[in-house]
Amino acid sequence: MDIFRRYITSGSDVDEPNGADIVEKLVDRFQSATRIEDKRDALRTLKALAKKYRLEVGTQAMPIFLTSLENDKEDTDSVYYCLEGLYYVLNDISDEEGNNCADLTRSLLSVAAKEIINIPADLGAQFTEIFIKEPKNVAILLEFVDTYEPYIRRSAMRLIITLLINQLKGMQSVILQCPRAISKLVDILADPREALRNDALLLLLELTKSDVTIQKIVAFESTFERLLSIIQSEGFTEGGVVVEDCLRLLWQLLDGNAPNQILFKENNFIQRLLPLVEFRLHEDVDLQREQSWSAQNVVNAQLSMQIIRTLVSPRNKNQVTRLCQSAIHDCGLLAELCDIVMANGVPADVLTKAIYTVADVVRGCPVNQKYLAQVIAPSQPPQPAITVLLVSMVNERQVLLVRAAALYCFECYVAENSEAQSSIIMTLLPKSTEAADSITTGQLLCGGLFSNDPLSTWFSSVSLLHCIHGNVELKQELLRVQLASGRGGAPVTLLQQCFIWLQQSDHLQTRVGMLQFLCTWLAYCPVAVRQFLSAPVLNDAKKQATPNGSSCSQQQAKGSNLSALIAESVGVNNDESDGVIRGLTTLLTCICILFNSDDVPGYDRASLLNTLEKRIGIDMILEQLSQVSKAEAFTNASKRPEPQCRDNDDLVFDYTFTRIFKRLEYEVIRTFQPFDLSDGPGVIRNWNKQSSSQYEKMISKQENEITVLRNRVKELETRLTNERASRKPTSDAAGTLSESSLHESSELRTKLSNAEQRIRDLEERLSIFESEKRTIQTEQDDLLILLHDQDCKLQKLRSLLKQFGVQVEEESDDENAVGGDMNQNKGASSNQLETQIGAETARIHQCPDLNIGSVGKPSNTNSDNLTFAVPANVPHSLTNPLPSDPSNFSDLHISAAGVPTYSCCAPISTYPLNSLVYPTVTGIRSPFSGLNCPPEINR
Repeated sequence: MDIFRRYITSGSDVDEPNGADIVEKLVDRFQSATRIEDKRDALRTLKALAKKYRLEVGTQAMPIFLTSLENDKEDTDSVYYCLEGLYYVLNDISDEEGNNCADLTRSLLSVAAKEIINIPADLGAQFTEIFIKEPKNVAILLEFVDTYEPYIRRSAMRLIITLLINQLKGMQSVILQCPRAISKLVDILADPREALRNDALLLLLELTKSDVTIQKIVAFESTFERLLSIIQSEGFTEGGVVVEDCLRLLWQLLDGNAPNQILFKENNFIQRLLPLVEFRLHEDVDLQREQSWSAQNVVNAQLSMQIIRTLVSPRNKNQVTRLCQSAIHDCGLLAELCDIVMANGVPADVLTKAIYTVADVVRGCPVNQKYLAQVIAPSQPPQPAITVLLVSMVNERQVLLVRAAALYCFECYVAENSEAQSSIIMTLLPKSTEAADSITTGQLLCGGLFSNDPLSTWFSSVSLLHCIHGNVELKQELLRVQLASGRGGAPVTLLQQCFIWLQQSDHLQTRVGMLQFLCTWLAYCPVAVRQFLSAPVLNDAKKQATPNGSSCSQQQAKGSNLSALIAESVGVNNDESDGVIRGLTTLLTCICILFNSDDVPGYDRASLLNTLEKRIGIDMILEQLSQVSKAEAFTNASKRPEPQCRDNDDLVFDYTFTRIFKRLEYEVIRTFQPFDLSDGPGVIRNWNKQSSSQYEKMISKQENEITVLRNRVKELETRLTNERASRKPTSDAAGTLSESSLHESSELRTKLSNAEQRIRDLEERLSIFESEKRTIQTEQDDLLILLHDQDCKLQKLRSLLKQFGVQVEEESDDENAVGGDMNQNKGASSNQLETQIGAETARIHQCPDLNIGSVGKPSNTNSDNLTFAVPANVPHSLTNPLPSDPSNFSDLHISAAGVPTYSCCAPISTYPLNSLVYPTVTGIRSPFSGLNCPPEINR
């Protein structure tokens, strides 16, 4: 290396000044030349030197290039040299770096030379920033994009692409200012010369990144039609990289852009995606294996499905998603996607993307969900597609990505689909008429739930979680499921077997999966909580119990599950995974209190609350719950509905459970720590409950009216039919009706029309009310989260006041023991608070060692701070010295008396400032522990 370094150093000492001198001489020659040939020669030489001497050419020759482009537009050679020279100067990615260099020594020398001359890595980006400061420079380049010579157009587009790569936002804003600039670039897609068209694709790919406005403009220039025509001419997914560029541009224009999605759907472009997923699939495994899937085919197929997923993404507006879902079903796209999922020999990447696409297409769409339920896999014997997906999910030999995709598809299938949820849960119940050799979805989930494979247990528990989520009736039905003990004993309920499996397993995924399932099962279901608390323990000790002690043992068995949970919660371990387990176990324990119907003797709400407070402690419960929400796995799972996993250990939490956990966490905090928030949150909660009940009553009333009107319509139709049948033709008036019959028939038709119109109006109103109800529920969830944050702030206030030595009133034990209304108002009235503050102020005035700086209301009645000023030279004789945490003190300042003091500010939250007097105390030289704060602050 020393030899190379000396060689490079000696070479750079000689070559580098010569290069700079050459560039300077060429610039002088161009500026002094009068003939166009001389200028052209100088530009050609500068272009040749631009690769090696980027810094010198950029700093000295860039103005020369721009001047020539502006003044010598007719000289195509000069224009070409300038464009190429600017490209070499602005391009940070060297062409030599993209290829495998044959001479390794020359590569080392090149890298070392760059280090010696100290060229910055973002030199091109710096030159680009200088270039786009003058918008006319970009306008000149856009003029050459529309010129006649193909090589000039390609050089101009390549230079624009480089500028976009270096300074995307700046270039996008400049291009938007240029009139018809985007239209010119889009028109190149229709150029018959493929080289220009391909360059235009690359340019639009860079131009449309992260800019909704440019995406709209590009889309409304008939870009969708042109891109699909190019894809068709290139052979759809059998095409090469050009098809890939077109598909990427399509996806980029549609992703998160509602106007473009509507435009794409209204122009019937969705049905033109059908050939992109029509692969040559064979049911025969041998024929399917013979089909070759090149790497480019796999990429094109994945991009095609990603475009379909973009149109039905959960992040889109609900109306747009539903329209696209219906169009995908009607044009046959959903059928083709299901064929891909059920086909043999499909690459794992394509199969995974197809399953995810089917999942998003059927999510929340009853028609598509019903279609998926009717799909039959071509197997022996034939089985439903849902069953095949579950088999893949619980099969530990299957690829992880395929198993995760199967889980997501199952979640979307049962989402907002009570009929599917009920049918799956019913398969767990025994049926005598069911064939013995047939396998059901319930059997697959139950078998995977108690599998030795931790991932199978996790997948099955999450699947069952989605089957019973938000459906109390199904939770109660699931309590009837019983499993054979396997030892010739009495059958065990599914609930108790899940808890036994939880205790016996040591694997993180098994325990987290079971805890998620149990928490969802018991939440909002008092019947399940009662059975969980009163479930007996099945072990050998119980079998050996004497007859006389059987009743005693049964009494002790009640609540044994809860005792095991509490013992798990009080464990001490600093490992994050153990903290997650403790937090979920604590949540399950709190659920047994929140949704306790008080019908299990000795395990009512008040008794369990006292037990938890003594064994664990309220503060420890809240801390353990916060550890779960702070875990990295919890944060990652709460970002997107579909599972994100690269390894088996990445699957810990489910997206839906993260939302359930946040709601339950607030319920626990609100129950265990009731705070008075000046009646604000209580009013909000009562208002939300009243609003929800009012809307429910209104919706119920509208449904009854619709039912009555429908019955009336049927009655009128039956009456009309009978009257028409009862009419008999006569010879005197053949083919005519009496005036009364005509009049009555007209009235019936009018009533029928009015009734149908009334039904449509009521259905529209019903949909509006349901939408408003969902909005209110969402707002309620947001308010609950805000109230949680406010509760945490008040808890910090109490801790801060304790640090200052202020006496904080604690809640009496009688109130906790009784377990009454946890949200009752506490504290004295405003007059009592004002009297107490006045008394404390008077006492402070009477103290000879205190120098009262100022007494009175704060100038800002909306202030959230109560200020105490303490001298910096106070001796350490204070009984409760103030903390030295710099976050609790402001900077040193001089009071009016010239005494250096520190200020401490404590938030007082919702305390009514407009009716109270707050003293600012300075010159404290005696213990400060005698100052009491209002009760609201203590809370």
